[in-house]
Amino acid sequence: MRIDPIDLNHNKFVSDYRNQTNQIKTYFEYNPFTSYKERLSYLDKNDYQREELTKILQEMNVNWDADESSLKNIDRLKSEDAVVVIGGQQAGLLTGPLYSINKVISIISLAKRQEAELNRPVIPVFWIAGEDHDFDEINHVNIRTDKGIKKHTIPHFPEIKKSVSQIDIDSEVTKDWLTHIFLELEESTHSKIIYGELLNILKKSKTYVDFFARLIHKLFPETGLVLADSANESLRGIENEYFIKLIEHRKPIAKTVSKTIQSLQEKDYSITLEAEENEGHLFYHDNQGERILLNITESGLWQGKTKDIVFTSEELVQIAKDTPHRLSNNVVTRPLMQEWVFPTLAFVGGYGEISYWASLKNAFKEVDLEMPPVVPRYSISYVPTKLCEALNNKEIDVSHAINFGVSDLKLNWLSNQSTAPIELLTEEMNKSIELLHKPLQKVASEMGEDVKQLAKTNLTKIFKTTEFLEKRLLREVNQKYEKEINEYDLISDYLYPNNGLQERIWNPLFLLNDYGFDVFKRVTETSLSFKEDHFVIYL
Repeated sequence: MRIDPIDLNHNKFVSDYRNQTNQIKTYFEYNPFTSYKERLSYLDKNDYQREELTKILQEMNVNWDADESSLKNIDRLKSEDAVVVIGGQQAGLLTGPLYSINKVISIISLAKRQEAELNRPVIPVFWIAGEDHDFDEINHVNIRTDKGIKKHTIPHFPEIKKSVSQIDIDSEVTKDWLTHIFLELEESTHSKIIYGELLNILKKSKTYVDFFARLIHKLFPETGLVLADSANESLRGIENEYFIKLIEHRKPIAKTVSKTIQSLQEKDYSITLEAEENEGHLFYHDNQGERILLNITESGLWQGKTKDIVFTSEELVQIAKDTPHRLSNNVVTRPLMQEWVFPTLAFVGGYGEISYWASLKNAFKEVDLEMPPVVPRYSISYVPTKLCEALNNKEIDVSHAINFGVSDLKLNWLSNQSTAPIELLTEEMNKSIELLHKPLQKVASEMGEDVKQLAKTNLTKIFKTTEFLEKRLLREVNQKYEKEINEYDLISDYLYPNNGLQERIWNPLFLLNDYGFDVFKRVTETSLSFKEDHFVIYL
């Protein structure tokens, strides 16, 4: 396994955050690369519900077949000096896009490193956003076929917007979906093992969160990783007092977040969060399990979008006390809840998350909390053997392929391989035809408008004929150089899919199929710097 760092082309926010410019630092509490001892001083002053929390985590992770290292880490969290490195993501099918895997690797690596440096128990925790309800975001994977990138969507259509934790997985539908995907994969020595293990995990899983959690534990054994479902009812049970604080401080939280977003936008930062002062930043779950976002009316009531759900603040506080599982957080309040529940040494997130965390510093202060260090997760592109061979054959710089794709290189190569410059010849021929056709058009224009239009139509048809010939000639060239063209397409699909990063499009399945279940655990055993922009890992 060879690992090389490369630079990416970033927007202003990402560049400033990586470089920790003075302008961006004001929106955060800590330097993400150097502030861990300072952060410990703050954490040591706080109290956490460690006994209750570890009991809940133990139950969850045992249910998901966690190994002894994870259960031991949960037990270590009872210690008053234990802290966590935490990050989270939705429960995507087969883990979702690769950035979820890269985030887990980041959390494990940072926790391991900080435990060694601080001589304190540092537990890696992955927070599964089971309370999220946008099923369309997690119901598919992208697989490469001979025809390019193919999206495989599971044919399951929940009737209402339930939290993903509450959506039961259809075992037969999911089995058929998995089978169809594996039929399109190139069979390897690992294929049957991977397929069989996924079916075993599926048999044990009641919900999509279960399926996700068991697979993550399978991919990262002996790393001490602890998983937590944000929608777990027992976990919500210890969050009731924190929901009350969010209700009572709703107005200043909403105001400061809205104001900070405006400040960031005025500095030309691209922020992934929109928030208005009338937002409650909480969801209510009705009797059917539907998740309803609450906004604030002019009279101060908490109201759902359809206006059939209305609460006073006092009524919502009572719900928080008696049935906290009826409430859940949005992107603004989830970080606050996370801070109350876990002794957070550092939060690990992607740049989309970090951009909206930039608006939350004063929201933390409104409820007497401090924003933790916000660490950018590893950004990684994986290069399997066949892709490495294609890069070498074409003498393509991997940095260029990841940042810009290879379409330009493919076109240049094709034009040099042709026996004649087809596009140029066609262009010159069209110019000659147009020149020869002008006298006819002039005569036709003198005969009347209808004949003038007929001459224009005639020229258009001639151009279409030459266009047809051009396409036919180019097709012959493509067939002649099919192997070479396929190599360019392979590089493009894997390193610049849909004009973006691999980790945002590809599911990890193609790497598991080629290299087995331990491929990502091996990455956690390397030493990668969090200060680097992007890593290319040659497998």
